Amino acid sequence: ASLGYEGETMRVDQAREVLICMLAHSHKAGAAPLPDGISSEDVVRLTELNARRWCARFSDPVMSQLAMGPFLAEVRALLSATVESSPASSTRRRGAGGVHVVCGH
Repeated sequence: ASLGYEGETMRVDQAREVLICMLAHSHKAGAAPLPDGISSEDVVRLTELNARRWCARFSDPVMSQLAMGPFLAEVRALLSATVESSPASSTRRRGAGGVHVVCGH
């Protein structure tokens, strides 16, 4: 409820992502503070918990292999569609340019 999602189910990785963004941008003027009762240490602990859960989920090699195939195919399809629809695609076809993947943090 303190995250503003009362009555809704929220996954741990979704909560972690929102809180990390809030923490990363908290120094900016007008940025939303962390919710009452949640400290930066709580965000670190949530991140550690989330990492352990992901490791446990994908520690089984068969599960990892089954999950990664569809995931990588989806990433490749999304990147290909982005490249083909970009205004620079005609430049790229002449040998220059490419796809730049940028992370927000």
